[in-house]
Amino acid sequence: MLVLLSLAAWPVAAHAQENLVVEPAWHDFGPVSAGTTASATLDVWNDGSVPLTLGSIGFAENTGPFAFGDNGCVTGLVLEPGRGCELAVTFAAPATRAEHEAVVFVEDQTGDEVASALVAGSVLVPGYLIAEPEALDFGVVPGGSTSASKPVVVRNAADTPVTLASMFGAGIRGASVMSFGLTANQCAGVLSPGATCGLSVVFHPRTSPVTPSQSVKEAHVALYLGPDNVHPRNRTVGLTVRVKGFVPAIPSPPTAPVIDYGVIEQDLVRLAESVPRLMRGGPRRTLRLPAFKAPAAGRLSVQVRAVGPGSRMRLAIGAIRLEAAGSGRLQFRLGPSARKLLRQPRKTRVRVTVAFTAHATGETFKQTMELTIRRPIKAPVRKKPR
Repeated sequence: MLVLLSLAAWPVAAHAQENLVVEPAWHDFGPVSAGTTASATLDVWNDGSVPLTLGSIGFAENTGPFAFGDNGCVTGLVLEPGRGCELAVTFAAPATRAEHEAVVFVEDQTGDEVASALVAGSVLVPGYLIAEPEALDFGVVPGGSTSASKPVVVRNAADTPVTLASMFGAGIRGASVMSFGLTANQCAGVLSPGATCGLSVVFHPRTSPVTPSQSVKEAHVALYLGPDNVHPRNRTVGLTVRVKGFVPAIPSPPTAPVIDYGVIEQDLVRLAESVPRLMRGGPRRTLRLPAFKAPAAGRLSVQVRAVGPGSRMRLAIGAIRLEAAGSGRLQFRLGPSARKLLRQPRKTRVRVTVAFTAHATGETFKQTMELTIRRPIKAPVRKKPR
């Protein structure tokens, strides 16, 4: 099987803001009680200098329990430079699976601009456990310091025993997950009706913000139900305790992380060039890019489109969150239309865009390449002479 990679032009790198932006790039609904619905609003902005007309707005692949609410962002809406609209997203917590994720995408009418955001949520099963207190407030703690531990007593308020996970039974979740920690966790195994167990939490913000006022750090402690042979991401959350702390501002800015622009551009080219090789095997359901090491905390995304006369079909889209100096492999899937297209025994011209956005600075590094996938053509079967 032969794959020919051809470039219409040398890939163009970008260090500036995208024209079409979705903020925030990641929203966590947190634990939501089974059978109830939570809602959030994403802001869609035109950060460029010319008007943009909105095109497709949707979810990449399976939406799961996520859906759109009553939105101000609709197809055909014209966004003038510096103007935006609100995109309402809902999370209807089902009775199964503890955590869910989906990718929301917005593109302009031409298909040249696309922005995406990750949304996440988990299911909270009510009626089992009660926390005393229900929330912790650590007050003001300077960046780089650690607060005193605060205790939480967990009680089984049900009439039957509750099985708690003994491994990874409790964890910190939320936007400020790195600012809090567990110093003690006696909640493991079976908790009888009326019985109690204890947790201890500390607040240790890493740095202070460079703003006129102090910043707020918020997260929650999740207590997982058993059994232990289930991955923490798939466990049911039996209880959450909201935690909050304040970090005072400092007068001078912290040292910004040094990003080697040349290295990240080469890495994005390497990822883009791997896409035809991954897709040449035909309509496989799950595809995964090579490993990418993030120079800073941010978001890696990929978009693949078919290009050619009368065809601008989107074949794949995906995104992944990465921590600073962390390594990850972005996984994406092909939809039914894309799988049907790749079954045809002819070459397919694709435009691959791979981008990395640093969360701290908002800088986006992007590589766009036009490549060709040549599909194998079966040789004619020759009849044997009689």
